[in-house]
Amino acid sequence: MKRSNPRYAGMLILLTAAAVLSVWVRQGRAVPLRRSFDQFPLQVGDWKGRDEGKFPEEVLKVLQASDYLNRDYQHKDGAWVNLYIGYYEQQRAGESMHSPKNCLPGAGWEVLESVQKPLEIPSVHRTIDVNHYVVQNETSKSYVLYWYDTHGRAFASEYQGKAILVWEALKTGRTDGALIRVLVPYGGSSQQAEEVATTFARQVYPLLKDYLPE
Repeated sequence: MKRSNPRYAGMLILLTAAAVLSVWVRQGRAVPLRRSFDQFPLQVGDWKGRDEGKFPEEVLKVLQASDYLNRDYQHKDGAWVNLYIGYYEQQRAGESMHSPKNCLPGAGWEVLESVQKPLEIPSVHRTIDVNHYVVQNETSKSYVLYWYDTHGRAFASEYQGKAILVWEALKTGRTDGALIRVLVPYGGSSQQAEEVATTFARQVYPLLKDYLPE
């Protein structure tokens, strides 16, 4: 019987990825950041950053990231965002990127809206696909924008990410990658929060090439 269900195809990709990674990660190589996130600019355009300190040990055990950035940025007009970048030198079972699609509900956030949209980055003449989420935790509501980066490729789909990971593991032995997330607390409408998130993401994206390996 022919199966064309996208979820079935997605599960096949995930199972294949797990099988390939379990074999190739033993022969693969860890790829460090080009530069430490400690050197990531505190000033991004009109945004001024402030480090939010280290995550608790129990959070780090779940994330299993090789390095990460957790920083708040405030615009001169008062708007602010949280930027999280998690980098993995070598992904393997139990040490791979955790999708906000799974982590946010697990942390008590209810997903109210979710969609993938293209994001134009005029400064580098590129357009990337990113995930847009509206989430709520009791009375707190936030707008979340995130995407993945693997060897210079930016994408929104977890399935696409697994497919790229399998291909790169077979071709180069590399399984490194990063998750980039921008979170904006609601101060008005969803449209306003989205505008803040996308404006900030457009300024952050060109900076990533100095830190993430291609």
